[in-house]
Order: sequence, then structure tokens, then C-alpha cells
Amino acid sequence: SGSGIDFSLGGIYRPIDRVQLGVSFSTPTYYQLTDTYSASMSTRWNNFEYLPGEILNDESASTDFIVSEYNLRTPTRLGIGATYFFGKNGFVTADVERMNFSRAKYSSGGSGISYSEDNEDISTLYQSVTNVRVGGEFRLENYRFRGGYAFMPDPFQNEQNEVNRSIQRLTAGIGYRTQTFFVDLALVYSLGENSYRPYTVNTPTSPVVTYDQKNTSVLLTVGFPF
Repeated sequence: SGSGIDFSLGGIYRPIDRVQLGVSFSTPTYYQLTDTYSASMSTRWNNFEYLPGEILNDESASTDFIVSEYNLRTPTRLGIGATYFFGKNGFVTADVERMNFSRAKYSSGGSGISYSEDNEDISTLYQSVTNVRVGGEFRLENYRFRGGYAFMPDPFQNEQNEVNRSIQRLTAGIGYRTQTFFVDLALVYSLGENSYRPYTVNTPTSPVVTYDQKNTSVLLTVGFPF
């Protein structure tokens, strides 16, 4: 649980009627977070004679609740974009966003708590990336038809477990607008790869799980201008 705050600033310049240029800047998000952690394990031994005279059946153990309070600062974001309008028939738009994941940082107000090693790992493992998004809209009377594509590169300097963690998103949508209300329906399909090690063992290589990430989201928006 926690809370965070950031600020964003942007501007739009229209050199001619059909072209619109934009720039945006977002400060880091400053989070204050609290983690509460506990773990438990239970086993069944089925009358196992662990030691002479010591029979095991149902056994269990658990940790105490561990509470961690810390601060997290995310990277800044700088974006530029351009849009071209086809009169009242629609538009195409594109923007690029630059952010440096290695600038994320942990900190703590508690005495004796240091995240220097974690922050050093972040600055060593992560890199700057450029996110790219393109899209368009076609207008037919009160109807709107939309499509888009986004690409977010792998934030790691080197591939982890030989997996590229870049993410792609394909979007499609339809909308209906009048002077009194509007309704928009969007479909977002995300795909990428990821990996993790469920545990480590005392061998040169530990088990690793690689898997495809595919996610579909449906968004519905209804509005009433006034």
C-alpha cells in the first residue's frame, strides 16, 4: 500500500491547420510505500518415523509479519509527437517517449536502512529506452474508427536469461459522438516474453522459466460534455 505524486507539463504548437506538434515532460513519481510480508509452509508425513520414537504427521511453520516502509522514485519522462489531420475525415499521429530506467531509486527514512546496493544494481542493470506509439482515426459522420501500435523496448542493458522483454501493443477501437454524449470501445492486445527463476540451487545453472505474455483488455468509455 502507499501513495505517490508527480507533475506533468505539456505544450501544443500548430504551425498550419493540418499539422499539430506537441511536447510533454513528466517529473519522477515519488512513492511512499509499505510492504507487509508473511510466509507459511505445511507438510504431511503420514506417520513417518523421523527419529526413533518421533513420528511426524501434519507439520507446519510460519514467519512473523514483516513490515517494510520505503520510498521509490521512478524515472522522468520526455515525449514529443506530431499529428496530421485529413480535414474532418480523421488524422494520423505518432509520438516517442524517452525514459531512463537506471535513474529509478529506492530510499528510506529509517535509520540504519540503506538501499545503496539495490540502487547500484538498478544503475548497472537498466538502461534508457525510447517508447514509440503510432495511431490513427477515421471519421464517418458521427462514427470513429481507430487503430494503433506501440513498442516498448527491453529496459535491461543485457538480456536476462536470454529473453528480450520488449512489449508490443496492438489497439483497435470504435466510437460514436454527438453534441450531448459520446461512447468509445477499445481493444488492446499486448504481447511479449518474460522469465524468472523459481529458486536457486548450488549448481552452475538454476532452473529458469520462460513464458509468453499475452494480454487482452477491453475498455469502454461513456461521456457527457457540458
